[in-house]
Amino acid sequence: MVTKHPGKREPRLDRWLARYSAWAARRPWRVLACAFVVLAASWGTASRLQVKGDFVSLLPTESGTAQRFRAALERKVAGASTLVVVVESPDSSANERFVERLVSELRALPKGLVTSVQKGAGPERRYFYDQRWLFASERDLRLVRCELSQERERSTLGLGLDEPCAELVDDELRELGATSEQALSAPKAPQIPESGSTFSRLRQRVERELREQDRFKSDYFRNPSGNRYAVLVRAAGAGMGDFGSDELLHRATELVTALNPGQFQPAMTVGFAGDIPNALAERKSLIADIALVSGLALLLILAVLIGYFRSALPLLHVGLSAALGCGIAFATAKLAFGHLNMASGFLGSIIAGNGINIPMIYVARYRELRAQGEPLEGALCRAAVDCRRGTWLGAVAAAGAYLSLGVTSFRGFSEFGLIGGAGSLACWFAAFGACPAAIAALARFERESTPVSRSRSPRAAAALARLVTRRPALVLVVVASLAVALGPAIHGYISDPWEYDFGKLRSKSSAHAGAGHASVKADEIFGTRGAPDLLLASDMAHAAHVADAVVARDRALFGGKLVQRVTTVYDYLGGRPEVVRRKLEVLSDIRAELDRALPRLRGPDLELAREMRPPERLRPLTAADLPALLRERFTEADGRFGTSVFVELDPTLSRSRGEQLLKIADLLEGVREPNGQVVPNASRATVFAEMIRSMTRDAPRTIGVAFGVVVMVSILATGSPSAVFGVLCSLLLGVWLTLGAAACFDVRLNFLNFVALPLTFGIGVEYAINLMDRFRALRGDLSTSIKSVGGAITACSMTTLLGYGTLLAGDNLALQSFGKYAVFGELSCLFTALFVLPAGLQLLRQRRARGAAREAPSSAS
Repeated sequence: MVTKHPGKREPRLDRWLARYSAWAARRPWRVLACAFVVLAASWGTASRLQVKGDFVSLLPTESGTAQRFRAALERKVAGASTLVVVVESPDSSANERFVERLVSELRALPKGLVTSVQKGAGPERRYFYDQRWLFASERDLRLVRCELSQERERSTLGLGLDEPCAELVDDELRELGATSEQALSAPKAPQIPESGSTFSRLRQRVERELREQDRFKSDYFRNPSGNRYAVLVRAAGAGMGDFGSDELLHRATELVTALNPGQFQPAMTVGFAGDIPNALAERKSLIADIALVSGLALLLILAVLIGYFRSALPLLHVGLSAALGCGIAFATAKLAFGHLNMASGFLGSIIAGNGINIPMIYVARYRELRAQGEPLEGALCRAAVDCRRGTWLGAVAAAGAYLSLGVTSFRGFSEFGLIGGAGSLACWFAAFGACPAAIAALARFERESTPVSRSRSPRAAAALARLVTRRPALVLVVVASLAVALGPAIHGYISDPWEYDFGKLRSKSSAHAGAGHASVKADEIFGTRGAPDLLLASDMAHAAHVADAVVARDRALFGGKLVQRVTTVYDYLGGRPEVVRRKLEVLSDIRAELDRALPRLRGPDLELAREMRPPERLRPLTAADLPALLRERFTEADGRFGTSVFVELDPTLSRSRGEQLLKIADLLEGVREPNGQVVPNASRATVFAEMIRSMTRDAPRTIGVAFGVVVMVSILATGSPSAVFGVLCSLLLGVWLTLGAAACFDVRLNFLNFVALPLTFGIGVEYAINLMDRFRALRGDLSTSIKSVGGAITACSMTTLLGYGTLLAGDNLALQSFGKYAVFGELSCLFTALFVLPAGLQLLRQRRARGAAREAPSSAS
């Protein structure tokens, strides 16, 4: 802060600011009218903002992963996301009645909302049973043909071949160059031992694949005990929090409420699982947290202001400035982006908590001057001039820290940075533009005799001044010891500071009682862990190549441990065309062998032979033969058929672990068409993995830019190498302590809280700059400097801490982690600014005084 010195000409900016403050004091209503117009316009614009919980909206626009993800969704509109209704009660018949009623209601919803509704796999089960011969593996069919042939030769000719059929068949397949399609598409299920006659083995082999397809053993999606059923609803959209999915969940919830599950069975409960409710639960939790955090921050900040000023009147001045700053910030968001994302949605409490510092310092200085007897207009002008330099540079430092996030390609950070930077600067202009008018307008209604109370100067500031001026070395030794002690923990932390457990970044309530809890139950019914990952080949002929590429890549990168099953439309048509052709030839031979054997068979063997005889109707299957829902699953929006490739991963693989997501992304993103083009996929794992890679890539650049901005601001603020060194040492020590606290409390960086680090640079340096500015203005009077600004700095820090601290009350765990990191940074920088920097300055003064004392005798001699 700058004070006037006799004979020293004030900077031009200060003269302009003084003239404006005097004009605003004389014409306050004109200024306030303009302020309220800006307030109404900005908040009117901001009121149309929506909060996007879509993770894809956080990714860089030029991200290949995001582009391929969107391309896959555009191509595969039908069934891109899922809603699973989980019905639970001890009465299976009641569950089935409810499911039947619900399915009929859901199927009546508009096509734009629902693409398909399934209560079970009944049509698919009948389809597989009718075509069961084609779904037996080629090897099993060749074994049957070989054994029937050998059986005929033994019974009619009395011949017996010594070579086992298994060896003969394997040699045949090797000659054909064929690999078992079962190894590529079917899960590695344990083989059931074969026994009995040749004909009973025929039945076992033909029905082996049928058992693999028929996982539910009934026409309903249900668990074995029958106390839990599921209805699978497929819809268009990403299923990642996009607003288009809201209507479907809303309508489904209304239908369930209208059906009244309790009338079917008193203990019946209904929950919603799948992509859509999980993503919407996260978004709703975020929006609820924004409202909670903003309201709580407002109340607590008001309490701090009243406590600091010992009056409610300053709330009007400070509140108007903060409201203008926040309104302009969110209007900027609306004009620039049209939405708030998961990272920028809670900026209101942060901008208010930080931006309120500027009018606080201004009003505090004004009240201090008024208490000293300055007239109204003079106090307003002098307060503006005294506070302009420190607050402006602090606002620039904070805005620079925000805007440093703009150098990242990760939109979750860059959008946050632009909104926060605009808010920081807007709060400064609002404070110096509106506060003089607001104070002057209010003063006209006060009686002349009404004293202006002086802002509270805490006794703690005087105690702090005594400590750092009398025991500076002790303060520095204690802090240095603490910093050294944190060294090993920080070294281990910064080697890999990222949070890979996405389970720690979600809504607590959803995981324990909402969509997350219901999804666990749904996964138990379907025997999977989430929906399979979708890749889209350019045409049906390339789908088989893509499936082979996925399996080959899994074997090369992960030893074949990641992929459990790869499914193409060929798996529902009996195999790839060349395999089906060979199967039909083998089945024709089996039919001929059975026809020759029938006359000599009796009893159970005759019945088995008749039952398992391949019918003449068998032929290559086409899309028209598939059940409707199965056909839809492999049809794109433009009608292309058979391009979908579904990858089911190891069900023990956690989709909440970042390390696993990176593996899945490496697997899927490296799959290419025969022409070398990367195959687009709609895997949410690749989106999350891209978030991790983007943050890791952009973090060093962001921190470097933020630190560079702080260095420039410090140079402008102090103009002295020693002062710059002191301010930066205070800041860097604050960052070191912040990292130490994060390491000790295991608060790791994620897509939401990373912004706390550059913000710590910008906001934390403000306290050191203000103290150094006052110290230099008072010509090295350290004790008076601390008493003068120590209380204001602490009060400003309290409002910022409350803005951050209220994030800890949120339901979203990522939001809580941001609050923790930001609180660590704020407390650390406040501590170093009020303890370490003054102690260093005092020690330097003492050293210079001793040097001057030693030089004095020599000069005299």
